[in-house]
Amino acid sequence: MRGGIRALVQMSGYHFMDFFSKKSVVIIVTIMVVVSFFLLEDELLVIKDGAENIRWEVASQDELEFAIGYLHSVAKTPVWEFFKIKDGQLYLVATEYQSYGAGLPFLDQNNHSIQDDKFKIEEIDQRLDYIPLLIGNETEHKFLIEGQEYELYKVVEPTKRVKIDLITDRKFRIWKREVVRWMTRN
Repeated sequence: MRGGIRALVQMSGYHFMDFFSKKSVVIIVTIMVVVSFFLLEDELLVIKDGAENIRWEVASQDELEFAIGYLHSVAKTPVWEFFKIKDGQLYLVATEYQSYGAGLPFLDQNNHSIQDDKFKIEEIDQRLDYIPLLIGNETEHKFLIEGQEYELYKVVEPTKRVKIDLITDRKFRIWKREVVRWMTRN
């Protein structure tokens, strides 16, 4: 009887485990990871040059905030524009100017105030498809995100256009760009 129970247990569902060796399981999991690497996508916040080449990127998530700073071309004073990603879209949420002048705000709209000798407009919440920038010779454009400041005027040639945009891209392409950047560093 005892031999009969052992034979019965071997024939129950536990015997199929011999069919899948550890090596087979590792191969199947590896194939699934590789295939997903080529199929899965990520949302990215990117800076593209005029030729649509991605010059900088970071994984995007809702409520991600960033800012663009520059010197106003006429007033020669600092200007900051503040942005947020909400529901997968770019929004201009606030601006900060040091002075009034040509090309600077003058309308009584949104929530505006003067703080620390700066004119601030908040609660703008204007949705943007993308953010176009013309990098000037003397405007010193800066991009501030997650406590890091990137001096765009040192990375992009003066008088060249850049575009800050949200894109969806495959994980493989993202990884490929990172490898190319890593290999071309000085």
